[in-house]
Amino acid sequence: ALFNSGFINDCVADANHIYFTDSRVQKIYRAAAGATPGEVEEWLTFTDQQIPYGTGFNANGAALTPDGRYLIIVISNTGKLYRIDRSSKAIAEITLNQPVTAGDGLWLSGNTLYVSRNTTGQIFPVQLDAAYTQGTVGAGFGSNLKFNTTMARADNYFLVVNSQLNLRPSGTTPAPASP
Repeated sequence: ALFNSGFINDCVADANHIYFTDSRVQKIYRAAAGATPGEVEEWLTFTDQQIPYGTGFNANGAALTPDGRYLIIVISNTGKLYRIDRSSKAIAEITLNQPVTAGDGLWLSGNTLYVSRNTTGQIFPVQLDAAYTQGTVGAGFGSNLKFNTTMARADNYFLVVNSQLNLRPSGTTPAPASP
């Protein structure tokens, strides 16, 4: 396994780097954009004092702020968001009015962070302050999502993966989710 990784989960990229979260090991990996496959570094290792990990899925979705200064990640099992300064690697919890448990994919548009929350079957907007240190979770939307995971945006539309991963333990192959 890569660097004794546990579960490489999500990634986010800019013109220079791609960042990868690990849901089981307290590390974030980074590769240079256009790098030879396999050229990945352990960019950040953190402790439970910085970002607590527990049973289940931990670090999951990732987003970069528009100015490129911060990497934002969601911790699925606790529903907490963290802001990581890409220069200093300083980690700060983003204070929320309520947790975004089951947080999976993230999409940041200005100061609104959209959190795809898989077990809820909805996407929740989080209005962040200018420093990305506090957020207010709004009402969820999306009535036809089926264990939604990662997401992207195309014009006025979100493209959301209806993973249906919750059906895997049963051993059944889920039918494609209808739009």
